[in-house]
Amino acid sequence: MPCPRGYSLIEVLVSILLLSIGFLGTAGLQAAAIRATQQSAYQTMGLQLAADIADTLGVLAHDEALLPGFVFEIDYAVTPGTRQVANVRCHYAACGMRDFAAAEIDEWKMRMASTFPAARLRICRDDSAGEDAGQAYTWDCGGGGEGVPLVVKLGWKVKNPDGSDAAQGKDFPPSVVVPVASVS
Repeated sequence: MPCPRGYSLIEVLVSILLLSIGFLGTAGLQAAAIRATQQSAYQTMGLQLAADIADTLGVLAHDEALLPGFVFEIDYAVTPGTRQVANVRCHYAACGMRDFAAAEIDEWKMRMASTFPAARLRICRDDSAGEDAGQAYTWDCGGGGEGVPLVVKLGWKVKNPDGSDAAQGKDFPPSVVVPVASVS
């Protein structure tokens, strides 16, 4: 009796099952890679925004006596759907120091709202900003006064690898803390 040629139905079904499992695993890895890329982009944009804020504050801190206290004590949160509009425009008009500072703050808020789905910015004097190794940064500010460094704290909601919120309803900690170097 001649040997049958070709594949049986069971062999074909088993190979389809194995290929399906491989494709599902690849799709799961692709989704995790996209989430990791998104979080990495948030980290990069957050660090860049915090550094820009710290640079501007370093220049403004030189003339701190001319500015209102709100420039150096900011606590602003962006919630999903927030749309920030600039209240003061200094790009094409002459502005005083106070208006310039207000325009910069409006620009920071607009950048936050357009970059992060949910974020928080805190600018304050904090002597405990350099946390010990292993401890997370906090939104609390450890006091003010002469000699206490001005810091920029920026944080946003982070996602777990499965796509769920890491904070689960809790307040998320700052992701980036940048000290402000005063320009003399």
